[in-house]
Amino acid sequence: PANLEYKTIGNPAAPQGGTFQMAFDAEPEKLNPINSSDLYASYIYEYTLDGLMVMNLETYELEPGLAERYEVSKDQMTYTFFLRKDLKWSDGKPLTAEDVKFSFDAVRDPKYKATQRLPYYETIGEVTVVDPLTVKISTKQKYYMNMEVMTSVGYTAIVPKHIYGDPKKKMNKDLVGSGPYLVESYNKGKNMILAKNKNWFGATVPHLKGKYNFDKIMIRFVKEDNLA
Repeated sequence: PANLEYKTIGNPAAPQGGTFQMAFDAEPEKLNPINSSDLYASYIYEYTLDGLMVMNLETYELEPGLAERYEVSKDQMTYTFFLRKDLKWSDGKPLTAEDVKFSFDAVRDPKYKATQRLPYYETIGEVTVVDPLTVKISTKQKYYMNMEVMTSVGYTAIVPKHIYGDPKKKMNKDLVGSGPYLVESYNKGKNMILAKNKNWFGATVPHLKGKYNFDKIMIRFVKEDNLA
């Protein structure tokens, strides 16, 4: 609902800048959000991709993300999401309802080999583009997880059709998203550096202003516990 106020996570007046450092004891096998099932890649997606809604880390409730609001039909079988205006991918190109539809359809397209995600989509029906900023998602049956599957990065990360539209392109080491960070550099076997995405919509959204204050995130790949 559009008239609700959402609590800001963290301190919206916190200092900005600096580098946050972390270590992974293994390197992501690939960075294709459509068909990867790698735990370490999923950590990176949380920083670089967005869903239609955002999970509040204190209340665990879903709040506006790429979609500024949504409506549910009377029979609770159809969900309509209204995207924010002027959304952009990290490469600067516009994010539209076509990308949302593609993100759902690609998972169910055998050419993308996203078999590990298919069980979550058993109750999700057709995805229809109403207009460039509106998408309608039907469901096959009522299920308490439907909303989370449709809106959260862990189940349905929204990805750009112009980048991932060709299933023959593996896209295993490149990553384009709309999240708060983008991949600045990837040194295989050594580290990955994420930098703030200047196109991220959340920088001007009140309930997200207390998050993602670091300019960069340095992820080192360190297998030895003592060295880490």
